[in-house]
Amino acid sequence: MLPAAAADVIAVATDATPTHEAQALYDPRDTMEEDEPQTPKSKNTLVIALAAVMIAGGAGAFFVFGGGGAQAANGEAEGPVESGPPLLVDMDPFIVNLNEPGAGRYLKISVSLAVRGESAKEAITARTAPIRHRVLTYLAGLSFADTQGDQAKTVIQNKLLELANAEFKKQDLIEGVYFTEFVIQ
Repeated sequence: MLPAAAADVIAVATDATPTHEAQALYDPRDTMEEDEPQTPKSKNTLVIALAAVMIAGGAGAFFVFGGGGAQAANGEAEGPVESGPPLLVDMDPFIVNLNEPGAGRYLKISVSLAVRGESAKEAITARTAPIRHRVLTYLAGLSFADTQGDQAKTVIQNKLLELANAEFKKQDLIEGVYFTEFVIQ
């Protein structure tokens, strides 16, 4: 195919006038080199593809690292757990009647919860009532025999850790439960 200028040169050289066929055969896209910029259509496709990748990456990060402010209302912690030495959150004492028919025994336990960082401490403080509910319900089901000995106390300690962390769906904010008071009367 010949460009229009070449068809004119050939027409002059042969003493003929350029025909419509010669001009119709000329396609300006045929003379474009491969190093020239892409057409707007291919640029739009590239921009759309990059935007889709960025949105997918952002959505993946959202689900992996947590969603933000609405989580605190659902009992989920905001963001990753902070590093550093553990902070202790003191809980008010738990006082329950033991599950003993015909006996009037009660159990009084005070605990401190070990957490990492101020954000975890704030999350525990915000969810104190549901945590206390879970713990009180568990403790009220214990009998006197369930509370005797070191092994029984370790079982109770592990269960309290499990119950408190159950309030936070995405991660275990509480690293440890420490008894500060354990009285049966």
